[in-house]
Amino acid sequence: MKTQNEFPSVGDKIKFLGVPEFYYPMFTSMKKLAEDNLKIGQICTVRRVEIYSSWCAVWLEEIPGEKNYLSRRFFGTP
Repeated sequence: MKTQNEFPSVGDKIKFLGVPEFYYPMFTSMKKLAEDNLKIGQICTVRRVEIYSSWCAVWLEEIPGEKNYLSRRFFGTP
């Protein structure tokens, strides 16, 4: 089992924890995408992952579209 600080892999299940007050990068569209499509505590399946040093973008099966990615910081382990 991965810890909270490890990056997810394709197919992993992750739990939506909500959007923190501050996150990097501060894309307001990412906040809106998350809040419009997910519920706190929802378990999601990772469809794609891109890791940039300490920042990680995740695409979810539950939100289609290649431009619809979120920060891994919004998620924890289920």
